[in-house]
Amino acid sequence: MARRAVRAGLCASLLSVPSLLSFVPGVRPHIRGGLLARRAESVTKEIVVNERIPSAEVRIIGMWNDETKEMEDANDVMPLSTALQLAKQMQMDVLCTNTNADPPLVKIMDEKRYLIMEKREAKVRERAAQAPKVKEVKLTYNIGDGDIQTKIRSIRQWLAKDSRQQVKVRMMMKGRTRMFEAQARDVLTRFREDLAQEAKVPGVDRGVPWVTKDGRGDLTMMLGKGPDPTILKKLKEEGRLPTPSQSAPSEVMAAAGADATEEASKASKASTASTEPKEVQEILDEIQEMREELLECGIDPGQIDAEEEMKELQKRLTTARSKIAARALGAGAARARRGPPALALAGSCAAFAVLLRPRRR
Repeated sequence: MARRAVRAGLCASLLSVPSLLSFVPGVRPHIRGGLLARRAESVTKEIVVNERIPSAEVRIIGMWNDETKEMEDANDVMPLSTALQLAKQMQMDVLCTNTNADPPLVKIMDEKRYLIMEKREAKVRERAAQAPKVKEVKLTYNIGDGDIQTKIRSIRQWLAKDSRQQVKVRMMMKGRTRMFEAQARDVLTRFREDLAQEAKVPGVDRGVPWVTKDGRGDLTMMLGKGPDPTILKKLKEEGRLPTPSQSAPSEVMAAAGADATEEASKASKASTASTEPKEVQEILDEIQEMREELLECGIDPGQIDAEEEMKELQKRLTTARSKIAARALGAGAARARRGPPALALAGSCAAFAVLLRPRRR
């Protein structure tokens, strides 16, 4: 118990220096990762706002524009009191983004909106930084043609999803199958030729062998995204270069099916949208996009409608519908007003004609 208490206290004291957590004995990787994540989250939430900014003068580098929904660049140095007054008039906050600068760099925008945008950008950076795991395909030298086409189809799909994806093709050589290494290499060559337009072996042009043998005797071939010019040139010289229709007929059909489905969804969406005026439909689309963005940022679905962005969009939607209804009522009233004067004019003309008619003696 005493050792655990000492380790917990040591971890808490070292949170200010996260890199030293790796040297704490007994702290497992998942615990260390959780501590670092909590530390990063707390740092993200600790924003110097408004009166807590430790400077009498600040430099405004950005101001939020409610009309364009974008951050406008600025470069104005002013007293902190003036910046606070300006932010108060705009119903926003003064957020310090860099306290080490002289004067500190600040932005004028809503604190909650800033946190949502920072979280969204952090997720985008995290997705971009995470390299995909290497996929692996296992096969034997006597694999059938149907299985080869199935595995090639899977490799094409993996490479199409992410340009950084790598696929390891492993030819398992166990026991007596090691005597058939030549046949196994022929199978790997077929994989490389069939995938020449979509995949290549990285480093072959620099002298890296395209097939390697591990300690167990298995043959491995690593494939990455991109066409293989060496194989394509060889196939062209031999007259075996496949046309796009021959190389991936199933993929073409799948793409055509996907296009047809997308067109059908667009048509259904257009038919639904045609029942709403254009300006109302644009606001509805913005509401849907904002709802998806808030869900991605981790906002509880029950709290989405309470967010300021959603309230503002709902207000715009109500205003737009009210204007359309008012225009419709005004047009109806105008048509109604045009009716009686026309009848009165016709009646007056008839009466005037009676007066002008000559009397009979």
